[in-house]
Amino acid sequence: MKRGPLLATLGWFTAATLTTATTTWAITLLGQGLSEPVVSPMSASQIAQALATATPATPPGATTPPTTTRTPTPEPSSSQPGRAFTTQGGTVVATCTAGRPTLLAWSPAQGYKTDDVNDHSGHEVSVEFESETVKIEIRITCTAGVPSMTTKVERD
Repeated sequence: MKRGPLLATLGWFTAATLTTATTTWAITLLGQGLSEPVVSPMSASQIAQALATATPATPPGATTPPTTTRTPTPEPSSSQPGRAFTTQGGTVVATCTAGRPTLLAWSPAQGYKTDDVNDHSGHEVSVEFESETVKIEIRITCTAGVPSMTTKVERD
C-alpha cells in the first residue's frame, strides 16, 4: 500500500480538526464580547445585599430632555434603605436624602446594557438601559422625601 494517499488523507483530517477547533474558540470569544466586559443582571437577593452594604454615591451629571410617564410610589418604611423600581430594561434602587435622590444600585435586564447614569444638579438622577431596539430612561425624583420614578421609552 502506498503511503502518499494515506498521509494526505491524515493531513487533511488534522487540518480540518484544527480549523474547526479554532473557529469554535473564536465564536465563543465573540459571544462573550471583545471590547466590553460581560455584565450579568443582579438578582433580587443581590440587590438586597447591595442595599444593605452600599454607601450612597453621586454619579457625574449631564442634561437630558424631560420624561413622559409618571409612576406613583408608596412611602418606604424607616427600615428600608432604598426603593427598587423595575422596568422592562432593568431595575434601579434609589433613596431620598435631604430631599435629593441618590442611586444606590442599578442592574440591566437580560438583553439590555446600562448606557448612561446621570445626576441632574441634585434634583433628579437617571439611568438609561438600552437593547438593540429599545432605550428606556428611568428618572428618579423626590417628593416629600419619597423616591418616585418617571420613564421614557424610545424604540428604534
